[in-house]
This record gives sequence, C-alpha cells and structure tokens, in this order.
Amino acid sequence: MKNESTAQDLCQETFIRWFNLSHSHEIEMPRAWLKKVVSNLAFNHLRHQKIQLKWEIGYRENCLPESTNMTQDLTRIEVEDVLSSLPWKDQMLLKMKMAGLSYKEIAEIMNVSKGSVGTMLMRAMNKFKSSYAGKEVNQNHELSKRKPTFTIFGEGTGN
Repeated sequence: MKNESTAQDLCQETFIRWFNLSHSHEIEMPRAWLKKVVSNLAFNHLRHQKIQLKWEIGYRENCLPESTNMTQDLTRIEVEDVLSSLPWKDQMLLKMKMAGLSYKEIAEIMNVSKGSVGTMLMRAMNKFKSSYAGKEVNQNHELSKRKPTFTIFGEGTGN
C-alpha cells in the first residue's frame, strides 16, 4: 500500500480492535493475530477501492450524452445528491445492485452472508427513499428556497 495515511489508519484500526477484545489475554500468538487482522483490513480496503473504481469507470462509460431535458438533469442531480448523503456502505450496496451484481457477488464483495444482502439492501433503499421523499416535498433542498430572478419573454406575462 503506497498511501502512508491509509496504512496508519489500518494499523490504528487493528490496535483498536485488539484493545476492544474481551479475551485478548487468551490469544497465544498476538503478533500473528495483529498481522492477520491488518492484512484482512488492507485487503478489504483494496477491495472497496477496486469496487469504487470499477463503478466509476462503468458509470462514465454508460453516461448518456448531454440531455436537453432540464427536468431529467435536475432529477439525476437530486438522486446523486441523496445517494452521496447516505453512509458509504449503503451507497456501495445500492450502486452494486444498480450495476446488476447478484446477491452472491455483493455478499462476496461486502464480506457478508448472501442471506444478509437482501436485508442490507432493503435498509439502504428505505434510507434512500426517505431522503429522496424529503427532497420531493422540497425539504432540505437548496433550490427550493430560491425565487426566480427572471422570466422568459412570453411566459407567464400574458403576452
């Protein structure tokens, strides 16, 4: 791993896990345990980076040409905004599902059981829905507070 701050974060997380163990005195080879935990954390970090990179590349390749429909553009921006406000894990779950990954593939990437994926996805979707519903009724929406500063000639003027 070339990123020093990431390596420090992973080491710190490893020691936090060690100090939070209730039975750390029972571990016969603490050095081996620490090495195993830090390597698992590093692999998980790299896996998450790989997933995000694949998704970003796929997203760019699948982007449609510039839309002439402002409503679609605003909807897309709102969806991206709501998605980015969710916790990282929920974002990744929803992105993987939208990318067409199976529950089995998602389970392997997220390092959870296949049976947990449906529940995790449902929770992520519910968080997304409630956040997006708030935008639809113009709650917490920065554009909803703006007043039009101009009118297009011929619209709304009765001409």
